[in-house]
Amino acid sequence: MLVAALGYRRHEDEKLNRLREINFATRVDQAGILLRDYQIAKKYKKNGRLERNYVTNRYYLSDAIFLVVLSHEDNDFIDKIYEALKRPYFQNFLGRRSCPVNYDFIIGCFEDDPLELLKKTKHRFFSILKNWRGENSPKHILWGQHYPHTKTRQRQQIKETTSQY
Repeated sequence: MLVAALGYRRHEDEKLNRLREINFATRVDQAGILLRDYQIAKKYKKNGRLERNYVTNRYYLSDAIFLVVLSHEDNDFIDKIYEALKRPYFQNFLGRRSCPVNYDFIIGCFEDDPLELLKKTKHRFFSILKNWRGENSPKHILWGQHYPHTKTRQRQQIKETTSQY
């Protein structure tokens, strides 16, 4: 997600290696459900003729909620990442193109200890923290994301509707 937001390309090794210096912590607020997406793909020969069909299985989380904190010693680098996440170079997705991130998935940029941020931050959808900054302490980006999946929601709505009658 960071690579896409920053607009880095696969051959830009120096930029990609800098991302390895980032520390991150994650809190799972809701584990979600693992879904399997069954797909049939086609492989073509160089001359354009169909070579074969094959089956692929992709796995996705449905209705999961995570809270993530990113940390780095260089505050300017964190600011760059923060701005890139707010205005990404390439669109960010959650596993597949049909699941773009919410417009408000970034909670803010803070200077607390990353683990303390995870401990004290209430559930993402019940409260929003205010941004605050000190002068010389390192910054940390905090974001929360809900991984919705429409089929699961439709099934739940059908179950709830049918159980009422």
